[in-house]
Amino acid sequence: MLASKKGFSLLELLIVFIIIGILSAATIPSYQRHIIKAKVLDAMTFVNSIKIATTDFYFQHGFWPNNNQLDLNKNINNHAYIKHIVLSPNNTNDRHEENILITFKGDSKLENKLLILNSNIDNYHITWICKPSDINKLDNELLPASCKNK
Repeated sequence: MLASKKGFSLLELLIVFIIIGILSAATIPSYQRHIIKAKVLDAMTFVNSIKIATTDFYFQHGFWPNNNQLDLNKNINNHAYIKHIVLSPNNTNDRHEENILITFKGDSKLENKLLILNSNIDNYHITWICKPSDINKLDNELLPASCKNK
């Protein structure tokens, strides 16, 4: 009688481990990139509340607020991915605009990267334009969809 074969040979196991290694090497960088993009989106969700608060302030007072007028610092300290937010108003007579400068933290690819949101007023309708900074720029692949092609 022939003996029945039980288990896998060493060569078969080696081939399986090589295939798993190749698949892991191909997918881990993509997974890490998606994690960082999720962190940026989380930070941008937080920034949306600041855009609303600055817009409300502008319509109530007729000029853009700075950091002290909205007391931003106490809220930002608890955020995992935002290091600083600076409100930079331009309240001159000919041009009313607000720049929100966001500095990221929490990941080596995000640390100290800067993103700028700029207000645009047209007939009492305010839109926010996302502009990557020239200094400490976020990689294009990490930008939210609302910031691309602007």
